[in-house]
Amino acid sequence: MKQRRRAKKLGGINRELSDQVFLYLSLMKISDEKTLHLPILIEQDEDDVYIVSCPSFKGCHSYGKTVEEALKNIREAIDLCMEDEPALEINKFIGFRELHVKVA
Repeated sequence: MKQRRRAKKLGGINRELSDQVFLYLSLMKISDEKTLHLPILIEQDEDDVYIVSCPSFKGCHSYGKTVEEALKNIREAIDLCMEDEPALEINKFIGFRELHVKVA
């Protein structure tokens, strides 16, 4: 039930993704033999644009009108980040937590 409420808050995310919005969704291929699993954070702003970030790379963000477009764009951003930072030197992702704060 909580996940459905979260999905409503985030707007029209398709059903497949609604249960996974707070999970990390993307895989990035490094070579034919190895795959690097990267966390991807998906948010939706007030204009219904999807904002995506890869916390494994500093400043690695993108956006799209749909989740699919945003994920395609973050893959391109990750490719650029990988050119600057080898896979062995990326930030280690620890986890995701929600923090509850009171609103005045």
